[in-house]
Amino acid sequence: MQDTMRTEIKKRIAPERIPGVYRDTGAGIYLRLMTREDNDRIVAWRNSDAVRKNFIYQALFTRESHENWIRTHVETGDVVQMIICDLANDKPLGSVYIRDIDRHHNKAEYGIFIGEADGDRAAFAVIDDGILDKVSESAHQKGLIRRD
Repeated sequence: MQDTMRTEIKKRIAPERIPGVYRDTGAGIYLRLMTREDNDRIVAWRNSDAVRKNFIYQALFTRESHENWIRTHVETGDVVQMIICDLANDKPLGSVYIRDIDRHHNKAEYGIFIGEADGDRAAFAVIDDGILDKVSESAHQKGLIRRD
């Protein structure tokens, strides 16, 4: 019985099932690269009062402005933006991005926002568990971030 349960858990969290940059089974989340299919969700999250009030730039986002962000920052490699997802059900919870990447000194700034009410644990995991350091290393290994 216990071996069967262990096998089922391993199947559920098998690395090949989870595309993306990083997963943390202890925190119950994984990060995957943002895609254009995430645009509407990100715009809605970013425009919610709960998220917007925590940003310096508080103007409302539009689909067009976010697509411009993707074109001018993400696609150029200046920014790596990821979606934080629940490991159990693949539900997107929020977003984290790495920007102002200084490849010479291996430094960058990051931003995080949680768009779903049940996503607070994801924010704590990303910040408190050092996931961004692990994501940065994983992204470097996958060729998403270059170190000069």
